[in-house]
Amino acid sequence: MDTPKLFRSILHLNKDKDPRHDRPQRDWIENPYRVHQRIMWALEGALPELDEHGQRPRRDDKSPLPLFRIFPESGRVLVQTATKPYWKKAFAGDHEAPFLLDPEQEPDVREYAPDLAQDAGYLFQLLANPTARVLDRDELGNIIPPKPGEEWKAKRRAIRDEDSAIKWLVAHLRNDSGFEPAPMRTPGKRDPHGQELVATVGIRIRETYTISAFKGHRQGKDNRAQSKGDQRPHNVKLHAAVFEGVLRVTNPALALKTIQHGIGPAKGLGFGLLLLGRRLEG
Repeated sequence: MDTPKLFRSILHLNKDKDPRHDRPQRDWIENPYRVHQRIMWALEGALPELDEHGQRPRRDDKSPLPLFRIFPESGRVLVQTATKPYWKKAFAGDHEAPFLLDPEQEPDVREYAPDLAQDAGYLFQLLANPTARVLDRDELGNIIPPKPGEEWKAKRRAIRDEDSAIKWLVAHLRNDSGFEPAPMRTPGKRDPHGQELVATVGIRIRETYTISAFKGHRQGKDNRAQSKGDQRPHNVKLHAAVFEGVLRVTNPALALKTIQHGIGPAKGLGFGLLLLGRRLEG
């Protein structure tokens, strides 16, 4: 079986101020829509052409979505793609783009080929958007039926309870992912609750927070639209959970496919990139 190629790039953000715009790199990473947009520009020519409606055809399983994760503390963006990206093309053209990246550090682009050994255990970390589709209910908890002529439609809701979120990830992993949680005690300091979860479940949640993203134009802190009539930005707030622990490889081929395609929803907004750490002995 041919092993599909993956590339992982590290983009180093510029730490300096731009005299024309105070820290545009900070504004850029605060909006995952914009980060995803530039990643797609770096892949132009390797993706399907836009159709007559300006939409790109949905990719099949042989063409995975680019995945990324923003690390604001370190000033880096990690990007995983199925083809080699052309970053110079993505960061050229407008007055801000050349200033987003550190001029002293070129993007680090490397071919990524994880060595996935059968039954081996690996430390992992995953930024995910745990959600469930639920029907609307009234104040008494009764399901609200659709209006006449409309279909039943469940809405995606965030799973904020940590135990439920861990069960969500376990269910994803056990659904032909090629991985399974591997309960074991891992080296290093852990808080008592987190260590207990890793020891009994194989997974714990390191932290949770909210990520905001918007489409359209904004001006100032109130996110009002700029000079395009009454156009308003489309704002979304996404629940983010950082999972970590130990995974065991049950099927290397399926595990690689999971790494290719990511885990959970909102992959275009910086979620779902599975990061494997060192292989555990024993």
